[in-house]
Amino acid sequence: MGLQMETAFPFSPEVSLRVLTRSPLHSRVRIRVPSWASTNMDIFIDDKKAATGKPGAFVVLDRRWDGRERIRFTLPMSFRLTQYEGMEPFTAWTLTRWSTGRFSWL
Repeated sequence: MGLQMETAFPFSPEVSLRVLTRSPLHSRVRIRVPSWASTNMDIFIDDKKAATGKPGAFVVLDRRWDGRERIRFTLPMSFRLTQYEGMEPFTAWTLTRWSTGRFSWL
């Protein structure tokens, strides 16, 4: 059994997995919903809703696969801003030191 992925992530949130088998077989496919997902994620098999997963969890698709199925989902992405919490405040001085590799005054 194999899976062939088609996606343009991170430029597009759509993901498609084609199931590849030589003959029909019963197997589990586990799909992880990323913890950074902004909402629950619906998973479709051949355009029929098969499951919904929560951020940070796995969805288990336990079934008989015949090798012609397509698993499809859209990663729930959103834009977020988070405050930088590094070792030192980010300043023009820090930027100059990082970019030139030496200390300098601005």
